[in-house]
Amino acid sequence: MNLKNLSVLLFMGLLTACNDSDSSSPLNHLAITFYPAAMDFNPDLPEQQVQVFPRSLESTGTSRPIDIMLQQRADGEPVEDASGNALKQNATFTVSFYSYDTFDIYTEDGEFLYTHTVYPEHHGKHYCMPISVQKDMFTEIDLPVRLPSDYAEAHDNIKACRDLHSAH
Repeated sequence: MNLKNLSVLLFMGLLTACNDSDSSSPLNHLAITFYPAAMDFNPDLPEQQVQVFPRSLESTGTSRPIDIMLQQRADGEPVEDASGNALKQNATFTVSFYSYDTFDIYTEDGEFLYTHTVYPEHHGKHYCMPISVQKDMFTEIDLPVRLPSDYAEAHDNIKACRDLHSAH
């Protein structure tokens, strides 16, 4: 083996050793459901009218933004299309991370709203996060740590978060 090959192998070994620092920690998992607070609804619209809340999530653990999209009524009732099918809700996400992960939330126009960081002590829990800046930014809720099975269950998750925060 010549000196050039040896130096390349040593350099690759150094890179591998540096990249393994995160994987020495255990992998943590959690779930997040985004929800609109009462103040997020347009008060000039009827409570039964569906309002759409598009947001974007950027995370240290992802390479591109993740779309958040809630379709909700101010009265909290399920939202359905003309055929009675639940409308799309892209509001619950599962997250895997090692030592921490940071979430930045933006409006659909790219306006920064807030940031939040999660740590290993959040592992194995489900949390509610508002779609706008609130005093209670990250609240634990008793929901499964998984993605919803359909849009109706996604609405139920959002409603549970809304109900939790209306009780505060």
